[in-house]
Amino acid sequence: MSTDLRPDRELAEHAARVTPAMSLDPGALLDAAHRHVRRRAAVRVGAGIAAVAVVAAAAVTVPRLERSPDPAQTPAPRVTTAPRPLGTGPVTLVAQGLSAVNRPAPPVAATGAVRQVRPDADMRMDLGLTAGVRELVLLTGTDDTGPASGWAGFVAADEEDGSWITTRGGGTWTWDAQTMRQGRRLTTEARDGRTSDVVVVPTSMPRPHVLLWSTGGFTDRAGGQQVAVELPTFAAPGGQLLAATLADTALSQSMAESTTGVVFVGTDGRVVEAPCEPADETQGCPAIEEVPGLVAAIDAFRTEPDRAQTTSPAPGAATTTRLGVGGVTWPTGLDVPRTGGSTGHVELSRATSAELDAAEGTWGVPAEHGLRVTVDPLSGAGNVITWSADDSPDRFAPGSHYPGSLSWAMDDDLRVLVGAVPAWMAQGRVLMWFPRGLVADDGTRVQAVEVPTFDDPSGSGARLYAVQLDEAAVRHDPEGLLDALVLAVDPTDGDVFSMSGSCRGLSRECLDAQPDGGAGLLAALRSAGADLTGAEPGAGVTPPAGPSSATTVADGTSAATKLRDDDVLDLGELDGERVWLRARTFGDTWAPLLFRGDALQQGQPGERDLTSPGASSSTAALDGGRGVVRLGVSPGAGAWRAFVWLPPAAARGGGAVELPTVELRGRRVTALLAQAPSELVDPSNGVSAWVSPDGEVVVEGCEGLGEAECEAAGRPGVVDDVRAAWR
Repeated sequence: MSTDLRPDRELAEHAARVTPAMSLDPGALLDAAHRHVRRRAAVRVGAGIAAVAVVAAAAVTVPRLERSPDPAQTPAPRVTTAPRPLGTGPVTLVAQGLSAVNRPAPPVAATGAVRQVRPDADMRMDLGLTAGVRELVLLTGTDDTGPASGWAGFVAADEEDGSWITTRGGGTWTWDAQTMRQGRRLTTEARDGRTSDVVVVPTSMPRPHVLLWSTGGFTDRAGGQQVAVELPTFAAPGGQLLAATLADTALSQSMAESTTGVVFVGTDGRVVEAPCEPADETQGCPAIEEVPGLVAAIDAFRTEPDRAQTTSPAPGAATTTRLGVGGVTWPTGLDVPRTGGSTGHVELSRATSAELDAAEGTWGVPAEHGLRVTVDPLSGAGNVITWSADDSPDRFAPGSHYPGSLSWAMDDDLRVLVGAVPAWMAQGRVLMWFPRGLVADDGTRVQAVEVPTFDDPSGSGARLYAVQLDEAAVRHDPEGLLDALVLAVDPTDGDVFSMSGSCRGLSRECLDAQPDGGAGLLAALRSAGADLTGAEPGAGVTPPAGPSSATTVADGTSAATKLRDDDVLDLGELDGERVWLRARTFGDTWAPLLFRGDALQQGQPGERDLTSPGASSSTAALDGGRGVVRLGVSPGAGAWRAFVWLPPAAARGGGAVELPTVELRGRRVTALLAQAPSELVDPSNGVSAWVSPDGEVVVEGCEGLGEAECEAAGRPGVVDDVRAAWR
């Protein structure tokens, strides 16, 4: 098994930032070294039997540090946890000579070879640390309540049948045991004088920093000396946190001649010291303040809030870069405000067995792992994403939905997207493509966004993404091709996978649906490392040519008069570019697409039901804010006539103006373009009114009211003005 130990500049800078330089008085250090010379037998093993030094832990009180709870009071409570990886590799170098497990391979079911060593093991994780032919592995077993026990150690397998022929080191623990309130440190000699530590994080601490300290110090990559280094944590199959290291011979010798220990620093300020190994057993474990520089190292982490972290990669979009921790959920840090209503908080929680079974029955594919996604309190019970470690591309047919992803819409707007990177894409990157673009205030349009991923907190080994979109940023598209495409790209082999299935295999239908024929999407995928051999863009859209068929109904206001080419509504020109609608219908739903020239606009009209009783309307602002498009649907079938009304106090005078109508599936619809100096550029100005074939006046917002009541509601003279314009 290979180990990636390439320098990680970002991690080195991180370590320099958060861990203060080691400050030791030379005389005091020499005295301490003579007092605390450890018998090297403490970490040696004989005849293949592990020598695991485990000393009962006790909470310590030091200046400015909070006393941890008494471990004998109650079993360690289970809380939601989240790992703290450092960098992106499976293994990372945290100090010279010290490698640590960072992002291990996903867990797999324990095989017969594993059960020869641990009959109660259900799951196995290869942790990526090797000592000769031996590899460090983690095994977990379950009981009725879930993952309960763990075992870690170095194993060597027979090349022919895969059976384990030797094991070395490690140890066994039970996560719910009272002693786990302080965690556990298992130390063993791996091979040739190299030592390994496996650290079991207390189950009562949701996301602690794990610090390994030594009075002998550590040398960082820049050559500086540190008394402590932070170890990345990873999640076991049940979500519990661990850390694991492998020290080379020189560092192992230094640590054997020093006093070392592990400290857990919670973001709530709590500090817990794991069992230590004093070099001189008569001296006992030193207090934290007795280790020069350790208090300062701990203080560097105690002020960090335990909140989710997010970033905004594009206008109107926010993504999660790190989960927070809560009581029973993992907050993503993404909020979904609703106009005139409450704000939803996007949270993740572990899916139940019943939910996994239900998902498997719904989608017809295995559901080994899963998370519930809620937008509390807006989404009720929430939805579930599921996936399996053995997922493969051939499991998901073209056009089929990938159950490991979901999108959540509210009021015609796409608001939340959450998913898991497919299991077969070990180095998969997540690319979101916005055909309409996300437009900034200065007019900058962003279409391709690479979305950061984070570790699955439930311990499956998967990488997740979570995205929140602002209200009106992305209108939901019935075809799923023109709102937000989520694609996973594996740069190692160029594979591309569409999460929703609507663009699976970069089909001709998907590319032709893009306004530019898919040219921009293909370019973005190539930049992300996709192999697009044979993929070619289509022709793209063409705006209406020739004289406009729109008519001017008022100064600055033009309206469509007919359907061109069966599905085009021509609204006139804005700054020399044609503004037009593709009048799409899906059954009885009108879902038009708004273009300016050949550019699909970010703001889109809402979908309208062509069978619902009563009039309806929709408004969309053109990118750049220089024009507004307003649509209307008649209250019923038949030859209705349409009007727009402004009150007498309007700056350019009030009154009613008749609009041309177009027949669409038995209803009359209107479509107008307002630009300066029209007062209809302000969406709050103007009232739609309709006159039925038998002469009844229906005013928007006055349904069910008499004429006097309608005028009293802020529309004085509207009925008379409409009648005057009609006659």
